[in-house]
Amino acid sequence: MKVVGKRKFSVPKTSKKILTDNLISAPWKNKDEWLDVYHKAYSSNLTDQIEAYNTMQKWQDRILKATLPLGVKCTCMLLQGVIKDKVFHPEVENSLSEEDLVFIYGGSIMRFLNFLETKRVALVSGEQNFARKTFYGKAKTIDIPDWIVNVRHQISHGVVLPQIDLLRICITFLLRYLKKVYWEIDEKRLNDMILKRPRNETLEEYFMKLLNVYLLLKEQQKIGNKNYYSIEDDFVKNEILNIEKYRLVSEQLDNAPWEVNYDIVRKQSLTEDEIKTFTLAKISLISISYIKEYNDVNDIDIWKLLTSKILEDTCQHECIRLDIWGSLIKVLSDRGFVTKFLDHFLDYVFKDTHDLSKSVWSRRWLIVLLQALLKRSKIEKLKEILSGERNRKHKWEKRIISSLSLQEIKNLKEMFVKSKYDLSKKLTSEIYSTISKIVDARNPRLRSKLRLMCDPLDSSTIKEYIFRVCREPNDFSQIAFHFFVDMLTNPSPRIRKSMKKLIDVYQGNVKIEKTSNVVYTAPMILKQFNITEKIYLDWLEENKRQKSNKDKVPESSQIVENDSTKSVYTVEFSPISTTYDKWPKFLKLPWSV
Repeated sequence: MKVVGKRKFSVPKTSKKILTDNLISAPWKNKDEWLDVYHKAYSSNLTDQIEAYNTMQKWQDRILKATLPLGVKCTCMLLQGVIKDKVFHPEVENSLSEEDLVFIYGGSIMRFLNFLETKRVALVSGEQNFARKTFYGKAKTIDIPDWIVNVRHQISHGVVLPQIDLLRICITFLLRYLKKVYWEIDEKRLNDMILKRPRNETLEEYFMKLLNVYLLLKEQQKIGNKNYYSIEDDFVKNEILNIEKYRLVSEQLDNAPWEVNYDIVRKQSLTEDEIKTFTLAKISLISISYIKEYNDVNDIDIWKLLTSKILEDTCQHECIRLDIWGSLIKVLSDRGFVTKFLDHFLDYVFKDTHDLSKSVWSRRWLIVLLQALLKRSKIEKLKEILSGERNRKHKWEKRIISSLSLQEIKNLKEMFVKSKYDLSKKLTSEIYSTISKIVDARNPRLRSKLRLMCDPLDSSTIKEYIFRVCREPNDFSQIAFHFFVDMLTNPSPRIRKSMKKLIDVYQGNVKIEKTSNVVYTAPMILKQFNITEKIYLDWLEENKRQKSNKDKVPESSQIVENDSTKSVYTVEFSPISTTYDKWPKFLKLPWSV
């Protein structure tokens, strides 16, 4: 806030409520956008100034012009001629003539000085008798010199307009004046703003409260309550009514108002009376949409918080509660966030394994997700074959198609033909449902309550996951490996066999063979063996030279000799102690569906 003596040009600081109300009408999305416009507006680069001018024009369209800060409005007004003037920017194309610039600059200067007559300038001046002063007196109050007022009077009342050079000097002075009394001051005010609590703490608090509201809603639905009035617990009823207070925009208004998304603010928030009329199922969907809003925040990892909350609830009840968390996972997965769940559940299995209970239940949740994704992949593959998008058929696809009746094939073809000109969600859902039933009938293991409508994982993503589960192998690697391989469009049997053997070797389930034509992916296993890649490659070369002399390799270890170092390295293969033997039978078997 700039202070000139006892006078202020910017809007003075007010109470939190008034500040919040004023900020709701501000057009910029966040602090960074405001700073970007400021720096580009005062850049010597023509492209930057044009971008700043266009952005300020958009700001004027977003809200009422009367509520746009005077500093922004005046800067945009003055830049209108600058970006078309060859004196300021020699490289400008389609520049305006001097006659046109005289009218534009003259009009901008006159409108700038006319703001002295407005109540907003009278308010920020800090003087009660401001309105009674002369034009020169008002200009002096906010540090505008008399010669600028003289130019304004000549434009307004003179017979001849001022010279273009004088107008350019006026424009340059006024732009520097605005930079001093508005842009620099508000930049300092934004940068100096200190939060009472770290931002990540407030975001996490609001997000977890919103997540708890969702959990309460699903618990009430589970016991048979349909709407707000059927709930008996007063605490639950009060929390449901507070759902708007836990939104991201509410947290921003309380702790970081410069980050508020004003497109959301302009939308009418739900009132308590409206919430009371909704069914609990509808309020649950609303809460999921509010949860999704937090995905745009960089200060916290909402997916880590979400998976942690799911696992805590699962450990507490000692079962996977799909009736509680299924709809949340399904909706967010269908919005393209399924990999977020996979990544964090995989972290609990392969990285954050210190909490054994969460690690074990993460495996169960991963199986649920991988079942759903595998089923989605099979549906998509079958759709490609039946619609004629792909001609090459796999064995399982041939078996399914041969088992279909002529009427079923005819109905599917009719739907595919219709889908070429009918892009409605209803028809898409009907096709998905029909093919889903076919896949369910032929794959009993994939009958899952969690039915995803998201796009199947692409090949590059699947390969990244395969590398991840094989890079740090444990007792879950083979299960995850078979799931991901089955999702591939055309998995190589040779690669599948070699990767499976690699996992078995690491787990100590098979013996390693010393053969020259087998390479066990050095980046994946050398780190575990505690030897360098050079030593490994030297051993391969030595093995080729000595293949005539086949030494017997010990069962529990093998000796690797390096000619350059003349040192001996012992590589031990010992099974990893896990709870693998205690798992149910279906978790031990490879998934080949």
